Amino acid sequence: MSPLRALAQTVAFAAAPILFALLAGLAMVALGQLRGPAREMMDLTMIVPQLERLETDAATPEQRLHREDLETLVVGRYGARVRDGSLWRSPLAAAFKVEERAFIERLVAGRAPPSPEEVERAAASFHGVELPGVLDSLQGFAGVLQILLLLEALVGLLTAPLLRGGLSLRLCSMVLVTRDGQLASRLRCLGRAALAVVPLALPFLPWFHNRNLANFGALVVVLLLALATLRTPARTLHDRIAGTWRVPL
Repeated sequence: MSPLRALAQTVAFAAAPILFALLAGLAMVALGQLRGPAREMMDLTMIVPQLERLETDAATPEQRLHREDLETLVVGRYGARVRDGSLWRSPLAAAFKVEERAFIERLVAGRAPPSPEEVERAAASFHGVELPGVLDSLQGFAGVLQILLLLEALVGLLTAPLLRGGLSLRLCSMVLVTRDGQLASRLRCLGRAALAVVPLALPFLPWFHNRNLANFGALVVVLLLALATLRTPARTLHDRIAGTWRVPL
């Protein structure tokens, strides 16, 4: 099999996950640039679930004080816009469920507007949503790519015995054979696909405490395997272990 066909299979396997992961990474970078009203609306989407929990589960004095600060912040920062309806005319208001919107309206209606000093004091105790920086976005990209590649590998695992090699091989018009040129057995194809899943599944094992490091490590392994595929296109590492060869249909 030519290096070009091997490259085509590698691209067919990785293109969609990489594209989706890039879009997710760009979205995280965009979130990191939010300022002004957009940032305030994002803060509100995080405050409301906290308040709903604290309303029924504020057992300690610290929790009750935190709830009081959050309520003061919501009423002081958003109360006027809730009363005149302008808050709900923002396109970002679509992020709120109907019950969350009703919760905010009840909170604003049931409290007198706080003073600017009270709002400032409450805001000082609430640091807002920690939006991702560049490093966080890269880690998010690696994590999303890891999950998407794993899902695609699992699809390959499920389709390997049915298609004698998996969906990505069939899309590239290739099939698995053994040393004597016979089609590989379904069980052998399943074992080969399971070997491909292993490096992608490792970060999800419970003894990997540093998930980001494990994600990057798994992606490095996958990249090295892809480069090795270009060097020896007919036999990947899991082909050698499983005793298979990839050949055109």
